[in-house]
Order: sequence, then C-alpha cells, then structure tokens
Amino acid sequence: YLSLGNEVKVFVATGPGEGEHPLWGLETWEVVRAEFKSAMSVLGVTGYSFANLPAACLDHTAIWKINEVIGQELDSFKPDILFIPFLFDLHGDHTRIAYASQVLSRPYLDGAGAAISEVYYYETMSETNLYPAYLSPGFQPNVYFDITQHLEKKLKAFECYKSQQQRKNQPRSIEGLKALSRYRGTFINVEAAEAFVVNRIVNK
Repeated sequence: YLSLGNEVKVFVATGPGEGEHPLWGLETWEVVRAEFKSAMSVLGVTGYSFANLPAACLDHTAIWKINEVIGQELDSFKPDILFIPFLFDLHGDHTRIAYASQVLSRPYLDGAGAAISEVYYYETMSETNLYPAYLSPGFQPNVYFDITQHLEKKLKAFECYKSQQQRKNQPRSIEGLKALSRYRGTFINVEAAEAFVVNRIVNK
C-alpha cells in the first residue's frame, strides 16, 4: 500500500503497561521499540504510534479498556483500510486486539467504523494455524498481494528485530519468513506474496 502512494500508519497496542511488568523489564521494551523503529525506517513507514496495554496480559485486562485504546487510535487516524491479527491466533493478545478492532470498526456505527471500507486478517507465523482445525477455525486466505518486488526489503526490515528472531528451522526466522512468502506466491503464480483473510469489503 505504501508503494502505491497510500498513507500508512502502524499501531503498536501493547507495551510494559502500568507499573512493573510481570515478565519483562523496561530495558526490554526499549530494545524492542528501537528495533521496531529501525524496521519502519527500512520500510519507509513514518507513521506509527504506541499504546501501553500490558503485553501478554490482555487476558487480565478489562475488555472496555482494550476497546478504549483501540477506539482512540481509530478515531485519531481514521483509516479506510484496516489490517488486524487473525481472530483465532494462539496468542491471546492477538485475539483480544482483533476482537476490539472489530467492535470499534462496525460499519453501521457513527464514527471511525463507518469510514472503514476494508478489514483484513493477517497471519503471524509463530501464532497462526497452531490450533487443530476441530478446535478453532483455521487461517484460509482469500486475498493475496504480490510482494515479489518488496520481499528483500521485508526481509531486511525483519532483520532489525534481533531480539525476536528464532533459529532458522523455526517459524519466526528469516528463512521461515522467506519460505512462507514463496509458498504464498505459488497460489497466484508469483515469486512471493502475502496472504490475508477478508473480514469485510464495503463498496459504496
């Protein structure tokens, strides 16, 4: 979307939260957010913002608070296209952020939701499609974007996340990301692609 001249904003909903985080100290967040900013620079994204919902703790966070944070961001940026985590990811934070995003982006409500014409779920390699199919709906893409010309830039951006990378035989690795991009590309006869599931498309 950025290469087509569209304004893009990335919203990071979670962080250390209020007070001491039970899992990671403030230095961890300083590292991760610095890596994020480096990755955005590689991609050419200048629009981004951070909220401070406690990461990995959203199962203990009131849903009204999550809704409030997501709602404030949608009201501020007023997007017309929204990309959100897959609702049935293994990661509980993804589930709650996706749910809140859907609540706040309902097209029949006044406000930000009415302006959003397209909503897509994206896949996260280390979190998506880990439930057995008989327990939870799987990620079955029905929209593909050709990223052949952008794959190397995407890989360079991911290289910025040194603290988040796994070994090369694991999903959250350079090799894993490249393999998934190549695999998704085979569905549309291109060298590399990203795949999404449509939540909704509104044509007016």
